[in-house]
Amino acid sequence: MHRRGDLIAQQDCLIGLACRDMVPLCDAGRLGLSGEHACNPEHPWCAAPSLQDRAYREWAECSIPENLDFKSVIPIPRLPACIWNLSAREKLDDSGGHRVVAAKLTDIGGILSKNGPKLAAWRQSYGISSATALLVHQESLDRLQERLGVAAGDQDFFDHLRLLGGRIVFVSPGYSVYDDGSMCPVRQVLNMRRSLHEAARANRAGLPAIPTLGWNARRPEDLEFLADWLKRQGRYVRTLAVNAQTGTSSNALGLALGSGMVELERLADSSFHWVVFGGRKKVEAICEFLPRSRITQVSRPKDFTGIDVQAAIVSTLQLS
Repeated sequence: MHRRGDLIAQQDCLIGLACRDMVPLCDAGRLGLSGEHACNPEHPWCAAPSLQDRAYREWAECSIPENLDFKSVIPIPRLPACIWNLSAREKLDDSGGHRVVAAKLTDIGGILSKNGPKLAAWRQSYGISSATALLVHQESLDRLQERLGVAAGDQDFFDHLRLLGGRIVFVSPGYSVYDDGSMCPVRQVLNMRRSLHEAARANRAGLPAIPTLGWNARRPEDLEFLADWLKRQGRYVRTLAVNAQTGTSSNALGLALGSGMVELERLADSSFHWVVFGGRKKVEAICEFLPRSRITQVSRPKDFTGIDVQAAIVSTLQLS
């Protein structure tokens, strides 16, 4: 899926560096990689494990199916039709009785620095009561996702996250899977798996977790891989997230997402509740494929769609 925010210009590939020689053979075969597909090891997106230490560690973790699996059922609260996505310095007047709000992890002071006192004071500083469920996510520019990825790799990351107090729902970062030719398939597949891996880690740490899914719409094998993963998770995963933010008002991405979401449910032989990060047009496009009742929109209130805005902002749904 496309996220345009800080797209890095594609660099020329270096001749002779074949992706097939740099990834597990099972992945090379599934992706059809050969000597014709080459990586530039100096590109920030290079995912060649033989050239990049971080990519080597990520492949080592994400190539093992068990590392991507949830281990227990941790219920996700019943989510309202729309959730207010707070901006970085926006304070909430919680006198309205908000049941759930959303915030980017890198907008929460103390996350990247692992400053415990700052994390513990964050809710009160921003007017968010302990009774309000907090949906934490990282749908943002790629550079911020990668900064969070480094911090989240530490074993104590989720222990620090708990210092926020109250009820926390972790939405895994939706690492970009650009399917416009600007990202090699090795990085696309690695990013798909990274998103699943971080959701699984949160689940194992005892937090309610929602995996964010991304795929190359031109590669049917991606949806097949995700459907197989969902079948393996069974009742452990019933809520999924997708990113429908691109910085453009076009609903083309929404239509592509909706088509892929329906196909994924068909392949997985199951229906899910979907958390969609995006504005009105994207959600309306997705609703051509899925009922609005199975979608929770996360956005600014001015972009809420399909329901009464005030009712969405001050939801009366009881979280169980």
